[in-house]
Amino acid sequence: MRKIHPGLLVLISTCLILVGCSSAHFQNQDPGWVLMRYATNEEKGFFTLEPVDLGEEAEIVQDVFPGSMDEMRTEILKAITSEELPEAGGTYQGSTLTWEWYQEETQIPDLGPFDVTLLIGLAADDSSSYFVALVTLPELYEQESEKLSSVFFHTLYAFSPLD
Repeated sequence: MRKIHPGLLVLISTCLILVGCSSAHFQNQDPGWVLMRYATNEEKGFFTLEPVDLGEEAEIVQDVFPGSMDEMRTEILKAITSEELPEAGGTYQGSTLTWEWYQEETQIPDLGPFDVTLLIGLAADDSSSYFVALVTLPELYEQESEKLSSVFFHTLYAFSPLD
């Protein structure tokens, strides 16, 4: 069996993570596609995908929590105005973690007195819990839900703890 050169795999995977990239995107015309890149957060200990330019009104937040998922949920609820997370939208199998995901419209007092739509992914392994969230304005999410959901789930899929 022929082996594929590692450099070719990097090139192929780089092309595949262009979540629908086109030449119009590079001309500052938004055809509804988001360029994503691989990133490693050595300090927090994870490998992921991140959007290159998601826009000013949407952001992906990723973090590691040294406690259990229940402790992490408690910390999340302290940061938002909801008393509990909604029922999980489902589970999503990433490349290395199984995620519970949620969608919530709420407020985050530290951001200001306005509503935000959150897509939240939570996962855990034996040593840590992991958090990925897409934060955006409800109006933008309503208009761009397919694109923003795609970015969120691509991020969940790629997120991987470093060994």
